[in-house]
Amino acid sequence: MTTDENHEFTVYMKGDLDLPAPPTFLTCMTTTPKWAGMLAYRRQHIEVTLITTVGSNLPVGKYLKKKSILREIHTANGGTVQGNYMMKRMMTDALIISFDGLHTMSFVFPSKHTAKPWKGDVSSYKK
Repeated sequence: MTTDENHEFTVYMKGDLDLPAPPTFLTCMTTTPKWAGMLAYRRQHIEVTLITTVGSNLPVGKYLKKKSILREIHTANGGTVQGNYMMKRMMTDALIISFDGLHTMSFVFPSKHTAKPWKGDVSSYKK
């Protein structure tokens, strides 16, 4: 591993580097079990999941795609200019958006830094 790669790996493992996935060079340099371990570490210690409840009158079905869920949330919240901006930002910030089909929606962000602006706002995405 070069000095730059070692530095990038260290910063990434501390959670100070916002990447949607582990650095690409690690794929080439690690064995499958090590790669699986890094992905598990990422999910456990780096990614942040914010959970909110969804009102029963929000028409969101189970197994919808991320864009469809955001479109439904945006429509339910009025479709303002600020809402448009927030939805575009949410689409880029959130790695995974899932809905259990009942009342719970989960937003997975790549790091604490990326999730920080949404901590108080995610729960406001309910009608």
